[in-house]
Amino acid sequence: MRFIAWQTLPRHCKLRCYFVDNPQSPFYDSATFQQVFQYLSKHGEQMQITLKKSVRSLIMARDRVRTLSGAGKLLEGVKGKAVV
Repeated sequence: MRFIAWQTLPRHCKLRCYFVDNPQSPFYDSATFQQVFQYLSKHGEQMQITLKKSVRSLIMARDRVRTLSGAGKLLEGVKGKAVV
């Protein structure tokens, strides 16, 4: 799974992953995106991950991510558990 952009805000310990800006993109029809979306719909709350829609893009967000390695582990965990 690839994200167009991501950022961690160390001062606030927040992770934000921005998905493709174009809602008509084939990315949103891909099996990978569908699996990740379904997984987060079921397990996102217990993982403290939210999906938010902004004017321009879909954002996956989680608070209290203190390091880049922690962010990487979280994203790999989501990817590994979502893809069946």
